[in-house]
Parts: sequence; C-alpha cells; structure tokens
Amino acid sequence: MKAPRAAYKWGEDRKYPANSPVFEVESGHKAKGGATSWSAKDVEKFLETHGPRTMVRLCFCLAYATHGRIGDAPFLGPDNEAMHDDVRYIEWQLRKSGSAFVSIPFDDMLAEELENHETRETYLATEYGRPFAAAGSLDNRVRKWIVAAGLVDDDGKANRSQHSIRKGVAELMAANGATEYELMSAFGWTEAKTAGIYTKKFQRRGAAKSAHQRASGAQGGPWPEIRGPVSVLSVSKTREN
Repeated sequence: MKAPRAAYKWGEDRKYPANSPVFEVESGHKAKGGATSWSAKDVEKFLETHGPRTMVRLCFCLAYATHGRIGDAPFLGPDNEAMHDDVRYIEWQLRKSGSAFVSIPFDDMLAEELENHETRETYLATEYGRPFAAAGSLDNRVRKWIVAAGLVDDDGKANRSQHSIRKGVAELMAANGATEYELMSAFGWTEAKTAGIYTKKFQRRGAAKSAHQRASGAQGGPWPEIRGPVSVLSVSKTREN
C-alpha cells in the first residue's frame, strides 16, 4: 500500500484528489515479532556441532564479529582490512541502499579462526574453494548448517538465521549502554529510529532502576524484609500512632 499512498499523497499536495479513500485502506499485515535472537545455549549448541577449522565456524565468527547482513558476508575479504592507529579494522560499504559505511575493530575470535584457513580473495568460500556467487546461495547454506545443529522449529525448519545474530548483538550492545549513535555507526544505520528500537527498551529499564533507587534512598531504604502477613492489630496500632 505504500506505493499507491505515495502517489495519491503527491496528487493531494496538488489539490487532486482530496480525501482519497486510499488512505483508509488497512494493510492487514500482522507483525510476527521479527527474527529470534540467538541465546547463549543456541551459540553453544551450534559451535559444538561445527568445530574449528570449518567454513561453518568461520561463517559464524564473521557474522558475529561484523554483525553484518547476509548480503555483505560473501564479499568480505582481506581487501576490507585496514590499520588505524596500529589497530586492525574491518570496513566496508553496506550493499543495502541508504546504508552507511562501517568501520569496526577486528574481533579476536574472527582473527583466531582465520588463522586456521588459507588466505583467499574472500573470507568465505564454497566446498570448491570459490567465493559464493550470491548472498542467496550462502543463505541457503547457513540454513542447512543451522538445521544440522538442531536449531529447528516443529516443522524441522531453521528457526535461527544470520540476521538473528545481528539482532542479538544489537540487543547486547544496547543492554550494555550503547547509545543510538554508537549503534548507528556499528551497524551502518542512517536513522536514529532504527537504533532506537534497541536502546529504548534498555534505557527505560535503566531509568526505572534509577527511579527505584532514588525512591529507596528518599525513604531511607532499603525497605525491611517483610516476613509473613501484617496483622490487623498491628495496622490499627500504626494508625493510632
């Protein structure tokens, strides 16, 4: 519905047509909550299935270290590495339209796993040693690896993805106090509202905790521990006092 609404909005700004019914049409779309983030147990189970020196392990390390999109992963390689102030970085321009350039420090876990693999044009390669031709072929392979690790739904389909790694890292950063601008820089987002999806939840939790501490301090807290129900008699005496 975005396309017809945009077209009719363009016309409405030019006095035609007025109050079009197109703006009253409901999409009927029901959000499913998005990708499910990887839990610590998910990661442990996956890495126990796929050990070091495998392309599967390298793919996971790359996804976690860069928290990038599946569309960028097949094309990252040594040419994306750079040194800034004697610190090793990995940097690239996200392929998704409207995304920003990303430059982040190289992750130790990724660096260690790369030592187990020969240097090639791209970090990831097929079983024939060639780069993945497209993101779709890598995505299909990732789903098979996830299924092999037993991370599936009731239908036997993969219930985790590379995108859910990206989502999980964003939540982890936000939970540890990352600001919206920091998330925007790390993930290549150009709008604060995207980062705000992650920071809002944890900022509210932190604000609630701070407010609770202030209330406890004002009352000379912490409150004494209550052991069992308070009797009616004791309440009456308190009121008299």
